[in-house]
This record gives sequence, structure tokens and C-alpha cells, in this order.
Amino acid sequence: MSKGVLRFMLLLLVFITLYAWWIVRWSFYDERPTDLKPFAMRSCVLFSGGLTGPQMGCCEAHSQAYWRGGTTTDKALADYAFSQCIAESGQPLPFISLLWHNVQTATATPYIHTSWRWGYGWHFGRGFREKSVE
Repeated sequence: MSKGVLRFMLLLLVFITLYAWWIVRWSFYDERPTDLKPFAMRSCVLFSGGLTGPQMGCCEAHSQAYWRGGTTTDKALADYAFSQCIAESGQPLPFISLLWHNVQTATATPYIHTSWRWGYGWHFGRGFREKSVE
């Protein structure tokens, strides 16, 4: 391998290591914040133009679960309930509920700062914590 490729690989390794450290650092954030933001619907924003009434109800319930956050079990239950709700709402293409479930499960981790992350009602860095009434 050339020196340029080796330098790139070393730089990439350093970046991945620092990013992993940053994620772990935030996942064990000790402060118990009390700044739960007001609810704002964030689920289904990419698909909202083609949703019917029952499907929007599914999105509303799913958004509320994601806004509040909780444990990994809470997230798994919310994602499963969402995919079941979409499947039962008369979605003409059955694979859509499976697709939504897989995309949401893969991309909505609390450790990536997105607007649809798990626990988006709290500050970034809360991770998978028990639901609280704070």
C-alpha cells in the first residue's frame, strides 16, 4: 500500500476511535436533566404526505414514545407497536411497515444527534434511561 492510503486509514481509525469515545462519554452522562422539551411530532415526517388518518394516529403515538424516551426495551416495544399499527391500518403494501420498522430501529439511536432520535424530548446525551416524570 502507498503512504497516502496508510495515512488515510490511520486518520480514519483515529476519527472512529474519537467518535466512539465521544458516544460512550455521552452515554454515561451523570446529570439527571429536567428539561423535557414540549412535544413536537417528528416521526413519519418523510412519509406524512401519503398517510391516511389511522396511519397518522400510528405516527402520533410513535412520536410520543420517541419524545419521552426510556430503556432499550421501551424502544423495541414502541417500534414493534408502530410497525403493527401501520400494518393494521390498511397499508396497501405490507412490506412498508417492515421497512419503516427496520429504518427506525437502525437510525433512531439516542447516540446520534438527529431530530428523530430516541428520547428527542430530552437534551442530547441522555441515552437509554428509565422514563421519568421530572
